[in-house]
Amino acid sequence: MEITDKQIKSFNIQLKNIISMSKEILSSAQQEFDDIEDKKVSKVNKYIDSEFRKTKVDEHLRHINKELGCYKKSSNIAIKMYTKDDDSNDIINNHIALFKDIYYKYEKNIIIQDSDEIELDDSWLCKNNITIWYGMTKGKQIKDKKGYGWVIRLSDIYNYAKLLETYFDDDPQAAENEYADYMLLYIYKIFKLFSNNKDGKVLDIYIDELREDLGLNTNNSYGSMIERITGALSDDSLENMIDLAGDIMPNLKMFKDKNIDPAKFKEHIKNNFAKDDAKDLLTSMKDLIGSDGTPSLDKDKIPDKLNDFMEKFVPKSTENDDDEYSGDDNIYDDEYSDDEYSD
Repeated sequence: MEITDKQIKSFNIQLKNIISMSKEILSSAQQEFDDIEDKKVSKVNKYIDSEFRKTKVDEHLRHINKELGCYKKSSNIAIKMYTKDDDSNDIINNHIALFKDIYYKYEKNIIIQDSDEIELDDSWLCKNNITIWYGMTKGKQIKDKKGYGWVIRLSDIYNYAKLLETYFDDDPQAAENEYADYMLLYIYKIFKLFSNNKDGKVLDIYIDELREDLGLNTNNSYGSMIERITGALSDDSLENMIDLAGDIMPNLKMFKDKNIDPAKFKEHIKNNFAKDDAKDLLTSMKDLIGSDGTPSLDKDKIPDKLNDFMEKFVPKSTENDDDEYSGDDNIYDDEYSDDEYSD
């Protein structure tokens, strides 16, 4: 099945969501797991790959976080090639293809329909050490010079999200209780892009169920406000919003050092920001505003949350990823240099 531009753009959004949520999960785990950080990973995750069975939890978290940074580097390059040069080969063949391979390999475990019952089961993700490893479509596990793979260790990260749920079991308002559901939501949205019609209907049910659990389909005052705003968005109103954002945001203090060109910024949003994305972006602020319209966070934390929210608008090509991975932006997978990579 040929991948359309619309599917590629949707994939890029969900991939960024997965990477962003993975960073949230790993960051929270590093802060919360003081009591088990010296334990072997195999003691808290019986499905861990043999490579890490004797690794301590804190070492494992640091390792897969660095690997996540490596993969983010490769995905940023692929997305940049697509958005700036209209070259979709890398994003299709080396990123989308990885998710397609996983979906078709575990399809029978992902799509579960017993008679009239449709059951959302995450065991396929928990138990199978699933990874999104750049280069695997060519039979290569790409690593940097220090041995860190260009990989999202999807199962490991998801299992840490599930473990965080047990840590925050007594705090139903904690954001950590939703991390696993968000990961599944983003993954299922990607699977929906290339599923057949029958499986797609099941995935739609999964997606609706997850959105319901996350409060994204609610009828409370905040949810209703989101629905009213996004429902009223026409192409013209989106255009006006984009123009306004393009004029204002590059002048904000938090973005001045990024040297964002307003015209290019507007074009970026036009190419990558649809009505559904507006809804997702607005609902991502739900931890700032309670259902009664009052702030739900300590006021000292709100600036950081607002900054995270505003960062979602920034074209990824303007971001500096040096804190996650040091390498050459011009490196591309067709020319594997022994000096840069190891298999």
